[in-house]
Amino acid sequence: MLIQTLHGAAREVIERAGEAYPGGRYAFEVLVRRHAREEAALRDGLDHLVDGYAAVAATVMDFVDSGLEPEHVEVLENGWPCSW
Repeated sequence: MLIQTLHGAAREVIERAGEAYPGGRYAFEVLVRRHAREEAALRDGLDHLVDGYAAVAATVMDFVDSGLEPEHVEVLENGWPCSW
């Protein structure tokens, strides 16, 4: 006997079809949202909105997708260089 959640069944179907399961991306988004809620400035501005943390999650995912690495954080913390 196998007891399986709907999520588990969907994952198995995707994997049997030879597709990659996109679970890591979802988990990362959940972690970004949780961390954002721990930051007072973000919580104060976003907590009262319906899905207010979606913008934070999307922005962080864009940074990751663009290749942002830990060594780039110092540049972001010190301000983006500007040539204007």
